[in-house]
Amino acid sequence: MTTKRIGTKIAGGSEPFRIEEKLGNGSFGEVYRCIGTQSGTVAAVKMVPQHKLTDPSTLSIKTVLNEARVAMLQVNHPNVVRVLHVDTGSDNGVGPYVMMEYVEGGSLQDLITRTQTDGKQLTLDEAIPLMRGIALGAQAINEQLVHRDMKPDNILLDGLSAAPIPRIADFGIAKIAAEQTRPETFKGTQPIWYMAPEAWREEKNTYKMDVYSIGLVFYEILTLDHPLLSFVGDPTDWVRWRTVHISQACPDVRNARPDTPLALAKLLMQMTDKSPGNRPSWDEVLGALNLPAVKTPRTEPIDPQLMAAMKGFADQRFRQEQKKTEAELARDREVERNQARSEEFNQSSRRLLAQFDDVIQALNEQEPTYPIKIDGDGVRTRIFKLPNGRELYCQFFGLTKKLEKPAIGAGYLGVNGGLSANLMLSGQEDDIASAHWSAVEANVMALIYGQTELKLLREAGLSDETIRFVLHMDGNESWRRDSPTFFGFQNANLFYEHYAAGHRAMHVYSFSIRPDVIAMFTEILKLGLRMPGIG
Repeated sequence: MTTKRIGTKIAGGSEPFRIEEKLGNGSFGEVYRCIGTQSGTVAAVKMVPQHKLTDPSTLSIKTVLNEARVAMLQVNHPNVVRVLHVDTGSDNGVGPYVMMEYVEGGSLQDLITRTQTDGKQLTLDEAIPLMRGIALGAQAINEQLVHRDMKPDNILLDGLSAAPIPRIADFGIAKIAAEQTRPETFKGTQPIWYMAPEAWREEKNTYKMDVYSIGLVFYEILTLDHPLLSFVGDPTDWVRWRTVHISQACPDVRNARPDTPLALAKLLMQMTDKSPGNRPSWDEVLGALNLPAVKTPRTEPIDPQLMAAMKGFADQRFRQEQKKTEAELARDREVERNQARSEEFNQSSRRLLAQFDDVIQALNEQEPTYPIKIDGDGVRTRIFKLPNGRELYCQFFGLTKKLEKPAIGAGYLGVNGGLSANLMLSGQEDDIASAHWSAVEANVMALIYGQTELKLLREAGLSDETIRFVLHMDGNESWRRDSPTFFGFQNANLFYEHYAAGHRAMHVYSFSIRPDVIAMFTEILKLGLRMPGIG
């Protein structure tokens, strides 16, 4: 295959290198074989395709390489393909690239595919040394970096013998291990088949991401199949892969590979746990992989019934651990669902608050001399400070189970001094983005000064037939639903009797039929501006 880059000379640290041929594609996009012009050293170089050098994503790659360059050069281990040179893109015509040792022998993916095609499987004596070498290489990398791209394609095999040495390659999207705070995931390049749950959730980068990915690779070494692929359907479906990685436990490896030792089956279950905190360290992984390659026969046979009982006990404990893991996953799924719903509610609240801000901004543009000031956290709360000293307070309370469906959330609008309206978010609880806000109840809290209060209620749009109230007595509420005359008292004498007794706090309300929430906000704002000034 010919490209414009063939024959190009690029910096290689101690000497220039000349690009000889294209080998394939990597996390950057293109992989080439190159040769040192002085020593004849053969190396592999991973480069951004020329047509993407001006792409905004290339700037992100430059940033990652700049941050990780020193750490990448410090990784030196027999089970890791050594990085020889890193260029963050000093030559705009070449772009950023990583130069590595050239390894012949193909990849682990090639071995898996070849073994599967031959209708065979790797013996435990072949598989366990491979797994141990991969774990040692990953441990060395994680002392400096979080690799974030562990997969069979990126594990090269050094040597064509029956026992090739695995060597981890491709640091294309690595992050400095000590940083652990910046969650860039480069989802356009990261392998969705092996991406850890916390990467999908864009959480902190830690080496436990690589433990998870390698755990999936170990499954493939033993079974020649990805343990989660059967739960996906379409292998390119991002949404489905996210769901499966976050909420689907891997099956017992012994279902597909019955000769797998229980300790190894348990290790794989732990490595692919959805919670990073439950995954083992590399020391623990290596300890579990320290299995004898060949079982030494005993001179005295063990009682078969005793062996069967012990195996049954071990299997039962393993099943219990699996069941516990599945229960924890179910709880995690519920937590994530609630977090997603809460975030959707916050977004819905922000959208409505932005509409309120638009109303205020329009008023302020018309009357710049008496501006309404805006305060609040911008998520669920907004306070509009009116020129007369009153404050219009907007609060969204969040999701609620207290209201009957289709109510899935609630909110409040209120002016200090007595005016308010309750809001409701109605729709489907799993589709909050399309749910509808409406004002369902208008309220007035008032001191009883006489019939003038009734005028205020009528100005708020409440008819005599719908006015109701709550009389507060020593903190207790007693509901009355009488004639609207004299605030619901049966006659004027009863009204004055309570007024003389000092019972002045009245909660008068009216139910409305889902009015437009912006119209209600505008009405509350209008009445708030007409109320007497304070302060």
